[in-house]
Amino acid sequence: YSDVEKLLWQKDQVQYYKGMKWHLFHGIDANRRENRLAKNYDVVTPTVSILGLVNLQPVSEDIPADDREVEKAFAANMEYPWRDVPRLGHMLEEPANFGIHNGQVKFRDGGDRGLERTLLTQGGPEGVARALVALTTQFRRTDP
Repeated sequence: YSDVEKLLWQKDQVQYYKGMKWHLFHGIDANRRENRLAKNYDVVTPTVSILGLVNLQPVSEDIPADDREVEKAFAANMEYPWRDVPRLGHMLEEPANFGIHNGQVKFRDGGDRGLERTLLTQGGPEGVARALVALTTQFRRTDP
């Protein structure tokens, strides 16, 4: 092996071990954040956390949306220019991150720092709530 190949292999090994530790603690941190946000804001599906290791949520109905429809609802309802909302974008790329709980669309996976930052600064919970209401209006089932 060349010196470059050896250095790349060593770099990969260091990132692997660092990555395992990071993923474990990152997951616990995200679970605890999700539980806290669910208690403080009505935009995350209610969550019970068991020491941050496991989160339990009630079953929620999928929304029949694609990522463009979700992003459009947020773009239309956030106070700040859409591109300035930090790190919330990746949560909107997967409609499975949302579900209908008790007749309202809410985040299923609400443990991201970007969501917390958005709730605290970038338009606050009102902008996020408006976007979720828009999605609820669009995708809620109306039974006869």
